[in-house]
Amino acid sequence: MVILQDFRLTDCNHFIAYQKHGFLNKSVYLILTANDIIVGIEVNTKIKTESLSRLGNLFIDIPLAKQRGEADNPYSYINKEIIKNFEKKQLFSKDMLFASKNNFKIDKVHINKISYIGIKHAKFPNCGNIIIETKVETVTHPNPNLRIPNRELTLLGKQDYEKVITYFNTAQL
Repeated sequence: MVILQDFRLTDCNHFIAYQKHGFLNKSVYLILTANDIIVGIEVNTKIKTESLSRLGNLFIDIPLAKQRGEADNPYSYINKEIIKNFEKKQLFSKDMLFASKNNFKIDKVHINKISYIGIKHAKFPNCGNIIIETKVETVTHPNPNLRIPNRELTLLGKQDYEKVITYFNTAQL
């Protein structure tokens, strides 16, 4: 099993986005993919930029993660205190999944399609929505993470959606 802090982030195996939960609630996620699984880790409960704090070993090789504080930088939306709670957990474990009620895990076999829709958003700089469509479309499915047939994740900051979509739709996933 892989511990989150030992996971190697590349420029295309992850992205940072927010998802709406009802009318007012939103969660910021670090979305990772490995071993035919997508994992969404809630890294902030507010959409606001954080600054002047090192994010830890997981982000050590990412220069943008060290230059936080700007709305264009997706790593600025990660809350350091929240990510610290997850660093020592195994990436695909139930502990990780249940550490936050909004964390999710989706296996490749359940994914129908991953697509991108470009949008213009007045408040947050981003380049669009990543839509993860799953084959399961029932609210009574035993896996609570598959009760949402379409996850619409709005990218935060400037991210290369083409690299993300290509990677997430290849054999790696």
